[in-house]
Amino acid sequence: MRIEKNLVLEQIFNRSEIVNHANHRDRHLMDLRKIICTILFMFAIFTNVLSQTKTVTQAQVDNWYNQGCNAYRARRYTEAIKWMKKAAEYGDTAAICHVGELYYKGLGTEKDYDEATTWFQLASQLGCSKATKWLRYIGYTWSELADSAFNSGDYLNAMQWATKGSDLGDPRAPYRIAVMYHKGTGVEQSYTDASKWYRKSAERGHSAAQYLLSMMYVAGDGVESNPKMEFFWLSKAAENGNENALELLATLHEAKDDEVGLLMLEYAAKEDLPAALFKLGYYYFQHEQEMNAFPLILQSANAGNMDAQFLLGIMYSTGKGTEKDYAMALTWLDKAAVQGDKRAIETGGKVVQMILLQERLNQNIQNIREILERHPEWKK
Repeated sequence: MRIEKNLVLEQIFNRSEIVNHANHRDRHLMDLRKIICTILFMFAIFTNVLSQTKTVTQAQVDNWYNQGCNAYRARRYTEAIKWMKKAAEYGDTAAICHVGELYYKGLGTEKDYDEATTWFQLASQLGCSKATKWLRYIGYTWSELADSAFNSGDYLNAMQWATKGSDLGDPRAPYRIAVMYHKGTGVEQSYTDASKWYRKSAERGHSAAQYLLSMMYVAGDGVESNPKMEFFWLSKAAENGNENALELLATLHEAKDDEVGLLMLEYAAKEDLPAALFKLGYYYFQHEQEMNAFPLILQSANAGNMDAQFLLGIMYSTGKGTEKDYAMALTWLDKAAVQGDKRAIETGGKVVQMILLQERLNQNIQNIREILERHPEWKK
């Protein structure tokens, strides 16, 4: 039996080698080229549309593969990868998988997880179950590297490596990215992005992601509040052994119906979700527990929650839950007004008048002048 090899295939492998030695700052371009190489490789194997071909026998391909295996067993890895690649160029699935393994382990070549991924993906598409397992393991490796980088403060690599791990289906990798967006660590804080990555991790069975996604549905941060989804993901997290979820469900089981919402908010607030902090603080404020409300409202306001900023302005202006301070009231009303809160815009002028009446304009005068420049209508 004779096996055809497209001459263009040689160029594809040559390009892959060039890509393999490219500078790390061109990594995104590398990834794009590797995708193109993969597509061209598969196209070349499964079609005969290119006219320029040279042929070898199946026995030759088997011989190259066997020579690669013999070299591998003898620990002559440079020779092994040469023969494996030669057999791989003719579509030998086992050889393709072996090349990926050599790149992953750094045997006969420099260790390169990206290059290993390319070869394993080819082998997986050709039906090699071993390659599919290797891809999962590489995803796990990227997640380990991402966690290590995150813990050492290398957030750029943490994000890059977690993204690669996520692309390979690892559940921990999207969880790491979600936490970075949730806390604003190494990236601009975004609860919307955090919820998307928590969901991706949760769908892969990560219990902490399932629990935190449930809490985001409670708070309405990054997603719309949805009681059905709250309990769906909370139950999933509990099923997977998440301690917070198990504790909350046990508490809810003993609670009265009118206590359920408050308990859910209390747990969501523990995760520093601004909307949950505000809702819980507002609950205490409405029930005349201003001292309990104030720290929650302050934390939510500092996180940028507009409703919390407005209420904090009111609390400072009325002295509820804190010492009366018109200058601080004006500061927080200004922050809410800048976000478009109509209540803050209407209330700010009244606070300015109180400051003027009590002749307290000398306190924080520069700050107040800057605020009044933004809201000239408050001077009237």
